[in-house]
Amino acid sequence: MLDFKPLHPQDAQILRPYLTGEGRICDNTPGTAVMWRGSFNPHYAVRNGTAVLRMYHSQGGETYSYPSGNAPEELLEEI
Repeated sequence: MLDFKPLHPQDAQILRPYLTGEGRICDNTPGTAVMWRGSFNPHYAVRNGTAVLRMYHSQGGETYSYPSGNAPEELLEEI
């Protein structure tokens, strides 16, 4: 089971190697995740060189970012 932690501004440094904004998508950057944390209450998990974000929505429900790093398939199986 993945160990998700609440995202705090200082955690941006942890996520920087994984959330690079590749493909010109600003949603996949540490700054955007921190900036929207008041709206989406993001949590993150890092395992085996791979990171994933979990966001909660005001209407209920949650979504996950596509895992980024060395072993995305491993985290996909869990989320």
